[in-house]
Amino acid sequence: VEGVGKYFREQLLQSRHRGAFELAYVGFVRLTEMLCRSGSAMLQQLPAQWLKEVLEEVKSSDPSSKLCATRRSAGIPFYIQALLSSEPKSSSCGLLKMTMRSLTALAMPSNDGETESSSVPQVHALNILRALYRDTRLGENIVPFVSEGMQAAILGFTSPVWAVRNSSTLLFSTLITRIFGVKKGKDEHSKKNRMTGREFFTRFPALYPFLLSQLQEAAATVNSDSGQVKLHPSLFLLLLVLGRLYPSPMDGSSSPLGLAPFMPLIIRCGRSAVYRTREMAARALVPFVLVTQVPSTIQALLEELPQEPGPGLQQNHIHGTLLQVLSLLRSYLADTHRPQSENEQDCDLSSALFPRLWLATRQNPCLVTRGAFLDLLGCLCGCLPVPVSESQMKKLREETLQILMASELVVPQGPDDMNLSVPGAAQYLQSLAYIAISVCVESPHLWDCPESDGFQRDLLERLLQCPQYEVRLFALEQFLRRLQKTEEECQHRGQGPLPFDLSVSSLTSLALHETYSGCQAKVLQVLAVLPLSSLLPWRDGMMSLSCLEVLEHLLTLLETSTHSVELYCAALSLTSQLVLHLAKSTPQKDLSEAAMVCLNRWGALVMQGCGEEQPAEVKLMSAEVLVKAVPTLLTAPALPLGITPTVALWKSMFTLLQDEDQDVRDGAADFTCYIPAHLHNT
Repeated sequence: VEGVGKYFREQLLQSRHRGAFELAYVGFVRLTEMLCRSGSAMLQQLPAQWLKEVLEEVKSSDPSSKLCATRRSAGIPFYIQALLSSEPKSSSCGLLKMTMRSLTALAMPSNDGETESSSVPQVHALNILRALYRDTRLGENIVPFVSEGMQAAILGFTSPVWAVRNSSTLLFSTLITRIFGVKKGKDEHSKKNRMTGREFFTRFPALYPFLLSQLQEAAATVNSDSGQVKLHPSLFLLLLVLGRLYPSPMDGSSSPLGLAPFMPLIIRCGRSAVYRTREMAARALVPFVLVTQVPSTIQALLEELPQEPGPGLQQNHIHGTLLQVLSLLRSYLADTHRPQSENEQDCDLSSALFPRLWLATRQNPCLVTRGAFLDLLGCLCGCLPVPVSESQMKKLREETLQILMASELVVPQGPDDMNLSVPGAAQYLQSLAYIAISVCVESPHLWDCPESDGFQRDLLERLLQCPQYEVRLFALEQFLRRLQKTEEECQHRGQGPLPFDLSVSSLTSLALHETYSGCQAKVLQVLAVLPLSSLLPWRDGMMSLSCLEVLEHLLTLLETSTHSVELYCAALSLTSQLVLHLAKSTPQKDLSEAAMVCLNRWGALVMQGCGEEQPAEVKLMSAEVLVKAVPTLLTAPALPLGITPTVALWKSMFTLLQDEDQDVRDGAADFTCYIPAHLHNT
């Protein structure tokens, strides 16, 4: 039996081929489980003996050792995992405790100078710890050792040796998943993968003094001067962990682990010359401010900002402070269950805001901080109740509207304003666009707009004509969102097809001339939502285009837009509406040759979209298009497309009915609802 164990040991500790040691691991797990169940005391002792031997070998870092220090320690973690996971669940986990104590001590940086060779045991320890924290069979037994592992990972970042920093990164990533759970959605910062600060420090109390002391050390190195960028190696990790926490409604009640000491340190990190650090510090600050203290903290942060332009402005400091204010305000407004604080009525942010409004105007040369201040104004001037009195809010909206109307978006002064290309220009113009959308689309009733006719229309057309595609894309997304609101709202729209003051011709013209594929897709989606009667005759500036001319343009776009699924689907949807309109409004005998060519091109594109190799979105749109075409084209007695193309489209329908994707099959099956009554016979 010892010979078998020795054979497996050689395979796992000396082999560098992943396939080889993974297969050896399976056999070795079987062997260790049998030994643990054995009636012989001598055989039962073997796993513990082998474990002590391998830990000694890892610790000694003998130059003659055959252990593999690269490839994430190759089979060593597998060997130790197999020995530990075979330990009976009912036991006191003595082997696991001994191993974890030994490995965490080894993973901590040594005081004497590290070199590539002297750090080999540390690298092995970090790699083995990572494998053990990932092992689901160890379950909750591993949780008491998470604090030590986190300390080792964060301290490993300060090592001068690359291999140690690399292994520390991998360990840190595993621990984040172990603590906060597997990522459950695309949003990195959703509450599904977060924990309250109170719960975090109650579960891992040893991390409280450690994170605090590390943050004190890191905050001391922060400098807002861009010429002297010096980052503490662990700063990102600290802010990443703290940013995963969120405020608890219980905070403020008796707790030995007060979160207050973290606050000034995180605020200081917001002054960093590194943009990403400022963003992370803003996110990390939120859980450390009690909900009842948010308004007063925002006021204190705003009062740190300069009241007038002058030499020696620290734009990094201003930007970091504004990001922290924004994060606190957004979290505060999103918290519907927040307790009403006594001082909320007394705390009026307007006194701190009005003297600093110059930061959103041309007096401030930095577009990044201008955009951040505009984001703050947009947040305050929205529909949600904020800590600003009603009379002051009216005044704030007036001032914000004046800033918007004097900005580069509305009144560009010269070619430089027309084509802003300095850093932060896109974000700045998007911040202006956000306010413009609030004024014209989202909540026009809140703003005192000038009485002049066409004010809102001019403003929205400015957005659609902006040279920066990000602004056009944002505006179109907001139009689409507004149009897709509930049917009840749509019925109370009033006279025009759009629920905001914009002529449809601006959109039809943009659809013909837009060059950026994202904006092309969005404008076509907006037009597809509108009733077709409001789009025809199609306007391009002062010209009117016939249905056939527009159809030819859209078919050409479809044939060349295969690289963008979103654009292809949007163009196919609108094209199909025009095709059905043409087939309904024109008797078959009156269809021109050009119209028949267009119909056949459309049929070929729909059939192409039904192919097995197409993305699911394209097949779903093709199914929707075919279903709508059933009464007009596929079952009409006259068969406007002719017999061969009609049969080919029916064949495509049956291809979709047999597709692997359940949603595609369901979508295609809807055609049964559109079969005319005279075909419902046996």
